Amino acid sequence: MSSNAEVYEKICEYLEKSGVTERAMNAFIRTMKLAYLDGSKAIIMPENIFKGNLVRDKYLELIREGFFHVLGFDVEVSIEYENVSNETVDKVNETIEIVAQKHIELENTYSNAKYEYTFATFIKGPSNDFALAASMSIIDKENLKNTQLKNNPLFIHGNSGLGKTHLMYAIANASIKQYPNMKVIYVSSETYGNEFIESISHNKTEEFRHKYRKADLLLLDDVQFFSEKVKTQEELFHTFNELYNSGRQIVLTSDKPAKDIKLLEDRIRSRFEWGLIAEILPPEKETRAAIIKRKAELLGLNIGDDVVDTLAEMIKTNIRQLESAVKKIKALEHFQQIQPNVAIAQGIAMDILRDEEFSPITVDKIIQKVADVYKITVADIRSSKRSKDISMARKISAYIIKEITTLSLKEIGEKLGNRDHSTMIYAITDIQNLITTDENTKNLISEMIKNIKSSLS
Repeated sequence: MSSNAEVYEKICEYLEKSGVTERAMNAFIRTMKLAYLDGSKAIIMPENIFKGNLVRDKYLELIREGFFHVLGFDVEVSIEYENVSNETVDKVNETIEIVAQKHIELENTYSNAKYEYTFATFIKGPSNDFALAASMSIIDKENLKNTQLKNNPLFIHGNSGLGKTHLMYAIANASIKQYPNMKVIYVSSETYGNEFIESISHNKTEEFRHKYRKADLLLLDDVQFFSEKVKTQEELFHTFNELYNSGRQIVLTSDKPAKDIKLLEDRIRSRFEWGLIAEILPPEKETRAAIIKRKAELLGLNIGDDVVDTLAEMIKTNIRQLESAVKKIKALEHFQQIQPNVAIAQGIAMDILRDEEFSPITVDKIIQKVADVYKITVADIRSSKRSKDISMARKISAYIIKEITTLSLKEIGEKLGNRDHSTMIYAITDIQNLITTDENTKNLISEMIKNIKSSLS
Protein backbone atom coordinates (compact mmCIF):
# COMPACT_ATOMS: atom_id res chain seq x y z
CA MET A 1 0.00 0.00 0.00
CA SER A 2 1.45 3.32 -1.04
CA SER A 3 0.01 5.69 1.58
CA ASN A 4 -1.19 5.95 5.14
CA ALA A 5 -4.60 6.96 3.78
CA GLU A 6 -4.92 3.65 1.92
CA VAL A 7 -3.91 1.69 5.01
CA TYR A 8 -6.44 3.54 7.12
CA GLU A 9 -9.17 2.99 4.53
CA LYS A 10 -8.55 -0.77 4.69
CA ILE A 11 -8.74 -0.58 8.48
CA CYS A 12 -12.06 1.26 8.22
CA GLU A 13 -13.36 -1.51 5.95
CA TYR A 14 -12.29 -4.07 8.55
CA LEU A 15 -14.10 -2.15 11.31
CA GLU A 16 -17.28 -2.02 9.24
CA LYS A 17 -17.15 -5.79 8.70
CA SER A 18 -16.54 -6.20 12.44
CA GLY A 19 -19.89 -4.62 13.23
CA VAL A 20 -19.12 -0.94 13.91
CA THR A 21 -22.27 0.94 12.97
CA GLU A 22 -22.39 3.28 9.98
CA ARG A 23 -23.22 6.16 12.30
CA ALA A 24 -20.13 5.55 14.45
CA MET A 25 -17.95 5.10 11.38
CA ASN A 26 -19.03 8.42 9.83
CA ALA A 27 -19.13 10.43 13.05
CA PHE A 28 -15.91 9.21 14.67
CA ILE A 29 -13.76 6.66 12.83
CA ARG A 30 -13.63 8.13 9.31
CA THR A 31 -13.09 11.66 10.63
CA MET A 32 -9.68 10.63 11.98
CA LYS A 33 -6.47 10.38 9.98
CA LEU A 34 -3.48 8.08 10.19
CA ALA A 35 -0.75 10.68 10.79
CA TYR A 36 2.23 8.35 11.31
CA LEU A 37 3.05 4.71 10.67
CA ASP A 38 6.25 2.72 10.85
CA GLY A 39 7.07 -0.92 11.58
CA SER A 40 6.13 -0.69 15.26
CA LYS A 41 3.96 2.38 15.89
CA ALA A 42 0.89 4.12 14.46
CA ILE A 43 -0.43 7.55 15.45
CA ILE A 44 -4.06 8.48 14.74
CA MET A 45 -5.29 12.07 14.99
CA PRO A 46 -8.98 12.80 15.63
CA GLU A 47 -10.90 15.99 14.85
CA ASN A 48 -11.18 16.91 18.52
CA ILE A 49 -10.54 15.65 22.02
CA PHE A 50 -14.12 14.53 22.62
CA LYS A 51 -14.05 12.24 19.60
CA GLY A 52 -10.56 11.05 20.42
CA ASN A 53 -11.52 10.09 23.97
CA LEU A 54 -14.61 8.23 22.76
CA VAL A 55 -12.64 6.27 20.16
CA ARG A 56 -9.91 5.45 22.69
CA ASP A 57 -12.46 4.15 25.20
CA LYS A 58 -14.66 2.19 22.80
CA TYR A 59 -12.82 1.26 19.60
CA LEU A 60 -9.06 1.30 20.21
CA GLU A 61 -8.76 -2.47 20.72
CA LEU A 62 -10.71 -3.11 17.53
CA ILE A 63 -8.53 -0.61 15.63
CA ARG A 64 -5.45 -2.51 16.82
CA GLU A 65 -7.00 -5.69 15.44
CA GLY A 66 -7.58 -3.83 12.18
CA PHE A 67 -3.90 -2.93 11.87
CA PHE A 68 -2.95 -6.56 12.47
CA HIS A 69 -5.50 -7.72 9.91
CA VAL A 70 -4.30 -5.25 7.24
CA LEU A 71 -0.54 -5.28 7.89
CA GLY A 72 -0.06 -8.80 9.20
CA PHE A 73 1.81 -7.69 12.34
CA ASP A 74 1.05 -5.89 15.61
CA VAL A 75 1.74 -2.18 15.99
CA GLU A 76 1.38 0.12 18.98
CA VAL A 77 -1.57 2.40 18.24
CA SER A 78 -1.95 5.74 20.01
CA ILE A 79 -4.36 8.65 19.63
CA GLU A 80 -2.71 12.08 19.72
CA TYR A 81 -3.98 15.63 19.24
CA GLU A 82 -2.77 18.48 17.06
CA ASN A 83 -2.55 22.10 18.24
CA VAL A 84 -4.28 21.56 21.57
CA SER A 85 -3.32 23.83 24.47
CA ASN A 86 -3.09 22.69 28.07
CA GLU A 87 -5.99 25.03 28.90
CA THR A 88 -8.20 23.27 26.34
CA VAL A 89 -7.25 19.89 27.69
CA ASP A 90 -8.07 21.05 31.24
CA LYS A 91 -11.51 22.28 30.15
CA VAL A 92 -12.21 19.04 28.33
CA ASN A 93 -11.11 16.99 31.32
CA GLU A 94 -13.32 19.11 33.58
CA THR A 95 -16.32 18.48 31.29
CA ILE A 96 -15.54 14.78 31.19
CA GLU A 97 -15.40 14.76 35.00
CA ILE A 98 -18.83 16.41 35.22
CA VAL A 99 -20.31 13.88 32.81
CA ALA A 100 -18.66 11.04 34.72
CA GLN A 101 -20.21 12.35 37.96
CA LYS A 102 -23.60 12.39 36.26
CA HIS A 103 -23.09 8.76 35.31
CA ILE A 104 -22.18 7.89 38.90
CA GLU A 105 -25.35 9.61 40.15
CA LEU A 106 -27.46 7.69 37.65
CA GLU A 107 -25.82 4.36 38.50
CA ASN A 108 -26.47 5.04 42.19
CA THR A 109 -30.13 5.59 41.35
CA TYR A 110 -30.20 2.24 39.57
CA SER A 111 -28.37 0.34 42.32
CA ASN A 112 -30.63 1.77 45.02
CA ALA A 113 -33.67 0.73 43.02
CA LYS A 114 -32.87 -2.97 42.72
CA TYR A 115 -35.84 -5.20 43.25
CA GLU A 116 -35.85 -7.32 46.36
CA TYR A 117 -36.38 -10.82 45.09
CA THR A 118 -39.32 -11.76 47.28
CA PHE A 119 -42.84 -13.02 46.67
CA ALA A 120 -44.16 -9.60 47.70
CA THR A 121 -42.29 -7.80 44.90
CA PHE A 122 -43.20 -10.33 42.20
CA ILE A 123 -45.83 -8.73 39.93
CA LYS A 124 -48.64 -11.27 39.67
CA GLY A 125 -50.85 -11.79 36.64
CA PRO A 126 -52.73 -14.52 34.77
CA SER A 127 -49.54 -15.41 32.87
CA ASN A 128 -47.60 -16.33 36.00
CA ASP A 129 -50.06 -16.83 38.87
CA PHE A 130 -49.81 -20.64 38.84
CA ALA A 131 -45.99 -20.54 38.87
CA LEU A 132 -46.14 -18.05 41.76
CA ALA A 133 -48.59 -20.20 43.73
CA ALA A 134 -46.50 -23.32 43.11
CA SER A 135 -43.36 -21.50 44.26
CA MET A 136 -45.05 -20.23 47.42
CA SER A 137 -46.24 -23.74 48.21
CA ILE A 138 -42.64 -24.91 48.46
CA ILE A 139 -42.17 -23.18 51.80
CA ASP A 140 -45.46 -24.53 53.20
CA LYS A 141 -44.84 -26.78 56.19
CA GLU A 142 -47.08 -29.52 54.88
CA ASN A 143 -45.23 -29.58 51.56
CA LEU A 144 -41.89 -29.79 53.34
CA LYS A 145 -43.16 -32.80 55.26
CA ASN A 146 -44.51 -34.59 52.18
CA THR A 147 -42.28 -33.50 49.31
CA GLN A 148 -42.41 -36.88 47.56
CA LEU A 149 -46.19 -36.67 47.35
CA LYS A 150 -46.66 -33.07 46.30
CA ASN A 151 -44.41 -30.59 44.53
CA ASN A 152 -41.08 -32.36 44.27
CA PRO A 153 -39.45 -31.44 42.05
CA LEU A 154 -41.02 -28.13 41.04
CA PHE A 155 -40.08 -27.49 37.40
CA ILE A 156 -40.68 -23.89 36.21
CA HIS A 157 -40.19 -23.17 32.52
CA GLY A 158 -40.67 -20.18 30.24
CA ASN A 159 -38.78 -17.85 27.93
CA SER A 160 -35.93 -15.67 29.15
CA GLY A 161 -36.83 -12.49 31.02
CA LEU A 162 -40.18 -13.57 32.50
CA GLY A 163 -39.28 -13.90 36.19
CA LYS A 164 -38.11 -17.49 36.74
CA THR A 165 -34.96 -16.43 38.57
CA HIS A 166 -36.98 -13.93 40.66
CA LEU A 167 -39.14 -16.84 41.88
CA MET A 168 -36.07 -18.93 42.66
CA TYR A 169 -34.60 -16.18 44.82
CA ALA A 170 -38.00 -15.60 46.45
CA ILE A 171 -38.20 -19.27 47.43
CA ALA A 172 -34.66 -19.17 48.81
CA ASN A 173 -35.18 -15.92 50.74
CA ALA A 174 -38.50 -17.03 52.23
CA SER A 175 -37.07 -20.43 53.21
CA ILE A 176 -34.06 -18.93 54.97
CA LYS A 177 -36.30 -16.44 56.80
CA GLN A 178 -38.87 -19.01 57.95
CA TYR A 179 -36.47 -21.89 58.58
CA PRO A 180 -33.08 -20.47 59.66
CA ASN A 181 -31.54 -23.91 60.13
CA MET A 182 -32.48 -25.14 56.66
CA LYS A 183 -29.55 -25.68 54.29
CA VAL A 184 -30.57 -23.84 51.12
CA ILE A 185 -28.46 -23.91 47.96
CA TYR A 186 -29.28 -21.76 44.94
CA VAL A 187 -26.97 -22.27 41.96
CA SER A 188 -27.06 -21.80 38.21
CA SER A 189 -26.68 -25.01 36.26
CA GLU A 190 -23.59 -23.61 34.53
CA THR A 191 -21.93 -22.98 37.91
CA TYR A 192 -22.94 -26.46 39.09
CA GLY A 193 -21.35 -27.98 35.97
CA ASN A 194 -18.18 -25.92 36.29
CA GLU A 195 -17.81 -26.85 39.96
CA PHE A 196 -18.22 -30.52 39.08
CA ILE A 197 -15.50 -30.35 36.40
CA GLU A 198 -13.26 -28.44 38.81
CA SER A 199 -13.81 -31.08 41.50
CA ILE A 200 -12.72 -33.84 39.11
CA SER A 201 -9.56 -32.02 38.06
CA HIS A 202 -8.59 -31.44 41.72
CA ASN A 203 -9.72 -34.85 43.05
CA LYS A 204 -12.42 -33.25 45.20
CA THR A 205 -15.54 -35.00 43.92
CA GLU A 206 -16.48 -36.21 47.40
CA GLU A 207 -16.48 -32.63 48.70
CA PHE A 208 -18.62 -31.59 45.73
CA ARG A 209 -21.12 -34.41 46.36
CA HIS A 210 -21.27 -33.68 50.08
CA LYS A 211 -22.08 -30.02 49.38
CA TYR A 212 -25.06 -30.68 47.12
CA ARG A 213 -26.36 -33.96 48.56
CA LYS A 214 -26.67 -32.48 52.04
CA ALA A 215 -28.94 -29.64 50.90
CA ASP A 216 -32.43 -29.43 52.39
CA LEU A 217 -33.53 -27.29 49.44
CA LEU A 218 -31.69 -27.30 46.12
CA LEU A 219 -32.62 -24.61 43.59
CA LEU A 220 -31.05 -25.25 40.18
CA ASP A 221 -31.47 -22.48 37.59
CA ASP A 222 -31.37 -22.90 33.77
CA VAL A 223 -31.17 -26.70 33.58
CA GLN A 224 -31.16 -26.55 29.76
CA PHE A 225 -27.43 -25.97 30.28
CA PHE A 226 -27.06 -29.71 30.97
CA SER A 227 -27.77 -30.56 27.31
CA GLU A 228 -24.84 -32.60 25.92
CA LYS A 229 -22.99 -32.73 29.26
CA VAL A 230 -23.11 -36.49 29.83
CA LYS A 231 -20.84 -36.74 32.88
CA THR A 232 -22.52 -33.81 34.61
CA GLN A 233 -25.95 -35.32 33.91
CA GLU A 234 -24.80 -38.58 35.47
CA GLU A 235 -23.63 -36.78 38.60
CA LEU A 236 -26.88 -34.80 38.78
CA PHE A 237 -28.88 -38.02 38.39
CA HIS A 238 -27.36 -39.47 41.56
CA THR A 239 -27.65 -36.18 43.48
CA PHE A 240 -31.29 -35.88 42.43
CA ASN A 241 -32.04 -39.45 43.60
CA GLU A 242 -30.43 -38.96 46.99
CA LEU A 243 -32.25 -35.70 47.69
CA TYR A 244 -35.59 -36.99 46.42
CA ASN A 245 -35.44 -40.33 48.23
CA SER A 246 -34.61 -38.60 51.51
CA GLY A 247 -37.60 -36.25 51.10
CA ARG A 248 -35.71 -33.05 50.41
CA GLN A 249 -37.01 -30.39 48.00
CA ILE A 250 -35.70 -29.67 44.50
CA VAL A 251 -36.69 -26.68 42.34
CA LEU A 252 -35.61 -26.39 38.70
CA THR A 253 -36.00 -23.73 36.02
CA SER A 254 -35.52 -23.95 32.26
CA ASP A 255 -36.15 -21.81 29.20
CA LYS A 256 -38.10 -24.73 27.68
CA PRO A 257 -40.01 -27.84 28.80
CA ALA A 258 -37.84 -30.82 29.78
CA LYS A 259 -39.08 -32.79 26.75
CA ASP A 260 -37.66 -30.10 24.45
CA ILE A 261 -34.14 -29.98 25.92
CA LYS A 262 -31.97 -31.65 23.29
CA LEU A 263 -29.49 -34.36 24.24
CA LEU A 264 -30.86 -34.71 27.75
CA GLU A 265 -30.76 -38.29 29.02
CA ASP A 266 -34.21 -39.89 29.37
CA ARG A 267 -33.62 -40.81 33.00
CA ILE A 268 -32.83 -37.16 33.83
CA ARG A 269 -35.72 -35.85 31.74
CA SER A 270 -38.19 -38.18 33.47
CA ARG A 271 -37.04 -37.01 36.90
CA PHE A 272 -37.43 -33.37 35.92
CA GLU A 273 -41.05 -34.23 35.11
CA TRP A 274 -41.83 -36.29 38.23
CA GLY A 275 -43.37 -33.51 40.27
CA LEU A 276 -45.19 -30.26 39.51
CA ILE A 277 -44.62 -28.42 36.23
CA ALA A 278 -45.41 -24.70 36.02
CA GLU A 279 -45.08 -22.58 32.90
CA ILE A 280 -44.57 -18.80 32.89
CA LEU A 281 -46.00 -17.08 29.82
CA PRO A 282 -45.33 -13.55 28.52
CA PRO A 283 -47.26 -11.07 30.70
CA GLU A 284 -50.55 -9.63 29.48
CA LYS A 285 -50.88 -5.86 29.12
CA GLU A 286 -52.18 -5.12 32.62
CA THR A 287 -49.27 -6.97 34.19
CA ARG A 288 -46.82 -5.22 31.88
CA ALA A 289 -48.22 -1.86 32.93
CA ALA A 290 -47.89 -2.79 36.61
CA ILE A 291 -44.24 -3.77 36.07
CA ILE A 292 -43.50 -0.44 34.34
CA LYS A 293 -45.10 1.56 37.13
CA ARG A 294 -43.23 -0.40 39.79
CA LYS A 295 -39.87 0.14 38.08
CA ALA A 296 -40.53 3.86 37.59
CA GLU A 297 -41.48 4.20 41.25
CA LEU A 298 -38.24 2.55 42.36
CA LEU A 299 -36.23 4.91 40.14
CA GLY A 300 -38.06 8.00 41.38
CA LEU A 301 -39.41 8.59 37.89
CA ASN A 302 -42.78 10.23 37.32
CA ILE A 303 -44.38 8.94 34.12
CA GLY A 304 -47.94 9.40 32.94
CA ASP A 305 -50.44 6.70 32.13
CA ASP A 306 -50.09 7.46 28.41
CA VAL A 307 -46.35 6.64 28.55
CA VAL A 308 -47.01 3.49 30.57
CA ASP A 309 -49.69 2.43 28.09
CA THR A 310 -47.37 3.03 25.12
CA LEU A 311 -44.56 0.92 26.55
CA ALA A 312 -46.95 -1.83 27.66
CA GLU A 313 -48.54 -1.93 24.22
CA MET A 314 -45.26 -2.07 22.27
CA ILE A 315 -43.07 -4.32 24.45
CA LYS A 316 -45.00 -7.54 24.96
CA THR A 317 -42.79 -10.53 25.62
CA ASN A 318 -39.94 -9.68 27.99
CA ILE A 319 -39.97 -8.11 31.45
CA ARG A 320 -36.28 -7.18 31.23
CA GLN A 321 -37.05 -5.13 28.11
CA LEU A 322 -39.78 -3.26 29.98
CA GLU A 323 -37.35 -2.47 32.80
CA SER A 324 -34.69 -1.42 30.28
CA ALA A 325 -37.14 0.99 28.65
CA VAL A 326 -37.90 2.66 31.98
CA LYS A 327 -34.18 2.95 32.74
CA LYS A 328 -33.56 4.63 29.37
CA ILE A 329 -36.34 7.14 30.05
CA LYS A 330 -34.75 7.83 33.43
CA ALA A 331 -31.37 8.40 31.76
CA LEU A 332 -32.83 10.90 29.29
CA GLU A 333 -34.44 12.81 32.14
CA HIS A 334 -31.24 12.73 34.18
CA PHE A 335 -28.77 13.79 31.47
CA GLN A 336 -30.87 15.99 29.19
CA GLN A 337 -33.82 17.01 31.39
CA ILE A 338 -36.17 15.50 28.79
CA GLN A 339 -39.55 14.80 30.34
CA PRO A 340 -41.16 11.47 29.45
CA ASN A 341 -43.82 11.60 26.74
CA VAL A 342 -45.43 9.23 24.27
CA ALA A 343 -43.01 10.07 21.44
CA ILE A 344 -40.00 9.37 23.67
CA ALA A 345 -41.55 6.09 24.83
CA GLN A 346 -42.24 5.02 21.24
CA GLY A 347 -38.67 5.75 20.15
CA ILE A 348 -37.14 3.86 23.07
CA ALA A 349 -39.45 0.88 22.57
CA MET A 350 -38.60 0.75 18.86
CA ASP A 351 -34.86 0.80 19.64
CA ILE A 352 -35.22 -2.05 22.13
CA LEU A 353 -37.29 -4.15 19.74
CA ARG A 354 -34.85 -3.47 16.90
CA ASP A 355 -31.96 -4.66 19.09
CA GLU A 356 -33.99 -7.75 19.98
CA GLU A 357 -34.11 -8.77 16.31
CA PHE A 358 -30.47 -9.77 16.58
CA SER A 359 -30.24 -10.90 20.20
CA PRO A 360 -31.17 -14.56 19.57
CA ILE A 361 -28.07 -14.98 17.40
CA THR A 362 -25.82 -16.03 20.26
CA VAL A 363 -22.40 -17.54 19.92
CA ASP A 364 -23.52 -20.79 21.55
CA LYS A 365 -26.31 -21.22 19.00
CA ILE A 366 -23.98 -20.52 16.09
CA ILE A 367 -21.43 -23.06 17.30
CA GLN A 368 -24.19 -25.60 17.87
CA LYS A 369 -25.44 -25.17 14.29
CA VAL A 370 -21.93 -25.66 12.88
CA ALA A 371 -21.37 -28.69 15.12
CA ASP A 372 -24.62 -30.22 13.86
CA VAL A 373 -23.49 -29.86 10.24
CA TYR A 374 -20.16 -31.59 10.94
CA LYS A 375 -21.77 -34.19 13.25
CA ILE A 376 -19.50 -33.29 16.16
CA THR A 377 -20.16 -31.63 19.52
CA VAL A 378 -19.78 -28.06 20.72
CA ALA A 379 -17.20 -29.36 23.19
CA ASP A 380 -15.15 -30.70 20.24
CA ILE A 381 -15.08 -27.27 18.61
CA ARG A 382 -13.96 -25.62 21.84
CA SER A 383 -11.40 -28.33 22.60
CA SER A 384 -7.74 -28.64 21.56
CA LYS A 385 -8.55 -31.46 19.13
CA ARG A 386 -7.06 -30.94 15.67
CA SER A 387 -8.77 -33.47 13.40
CA LYS A 388 -9.66 -32.16 9.96
CA ASP A 389 -13.40 -31.87 10.55
CA ILE A 390 -13.07 -30.31 14.00
CA SER A 391 -10.47 -27.77 12.82
CA MET A 392 -12.63 -26.81 9.86
CA ALA A 393 -15.75 -26.49 12.04
CA ARG A 394 -13.81 -24.31 14.48
CA LYS A 395 -12.62 -21.98 11.69
CA ILE A 396 -16.08 -21.75 10.17
CA SER A 397 -17.56 -20.98 13.59
CA ALA A 398 -15.09 -18.11 14.01
CA TYR A 399 -15.87 -16.81 10.52
CA ILE A 400 -19.66 -16.92 10.97
CA ILE A 401 -19.51 -15.34 14.43
CA LYS A 402 -17.45 -12.52 12.96
CA GLU A 403 -19.90 -12.13 10.07
CA ILE A 404 -23.15 -11.91 12.01
CA THR A 405 -22.25 -10.61 15.48
CA THR A 406 -20.39 -7.56 16.78
CA LEU A 407 -17.93 -9.49 18.96
CA SER A 408 -14.26 -8.58 18.77
CA LEU A 409 -11.66 -11.15 17.78
CA LYS A 410 -10.56 -11.39 21.40
CA GLU A 411 -14.12 -12.18 22.50
CA ILE A 412 -14.56 -14.74 19.70
CA GLY A 413 -11.35 -16.45 20.76
CA GLU A 414 -12.61 -16.66 24.34
CA LYS A 415 -15.87 -18.22 23.15
CA LEU A 416 -13.97 -20.80 21.09
CA GLY A 417 -11.88 -22.27 23.87
CA ASN A 418 -9.84 -19.23 25.03
CA ARG A 419 -7.86 -18.90 21.83
CA ASP A 420 -5.91 -15.68 21.22
CA HIS A 421 -7.02 -13.07 18.70
CA SER A 422 -4.18 -13.79 16.28
CA THR A 423 -5.36 -17.42 16.01
CA MET A 424 -8.83 -16.11 15.18
CA ILE A 425 -7.41 -13.85 12.49
CA TYR A 426 -5.63 -16.77 10.83
CA ALA A 427 -8.77 -18.92 11.07
CA ILE A 428 -11.03 -16.26 9.57
CA THR A 429 -8.51 -15.37 6.86
CA ASP A 430 -8.21 -19.04 5.95
CA ILE A 431 -11.98 -19.31 5.48
CA GLN A 432 -12.07 -16.06 3.50
CA ASN A 433 -9.45 -17.48 1.14
CA LEU A 434 -11.36 -20.76 0.84
CA ILE A 435 -14.54 -18.91 -0.05
CA THR A 436 -12.81 -17.18 -2.96
CA THR A 437 -11.22 -20.38 -4.31
CA ASP A 438 -13.66 -23.16 -3.43
CA GLU A 439 -17.25 -22.85 -4.62
CA ASN A 440 -18.43 -25.76 -2.45
CA THR A 441 -17.10 -24.15 0.72
CA LYS A 442 -18.61 -20.83 -0.28
CA ASN A 443 -22.05 -22.41 -0.85
CA LEU A 444 -21.85 -24.44 2.37
CA ILE A 445 -21.05 -21.42 4.54
CA SER A 446 -23.60 -19.24 2.77
CA GLU A 447 -26.28 -21.86 3.40
CA MET A 448 -25.23 -22.22 7.04
CA ILE A 449 -25.45 -18.46 7.64
CA LYS A 450 -28.87 -18.35 5.98
CA ASN A 451 -30.11 -21.26 8.11
CA ILE A 452 -28.73 -19.75 11.31
CA LYS A 453 -30.42 -16.41 10.68
CA SER A 454 -33.74 -17.93 9.62
CA SER A 455 -33.90 -20.39 12.51
CA LEU A 456 -33.14 -17.69 15.06
CA SER A 457 -35.37 -14.98 13.67
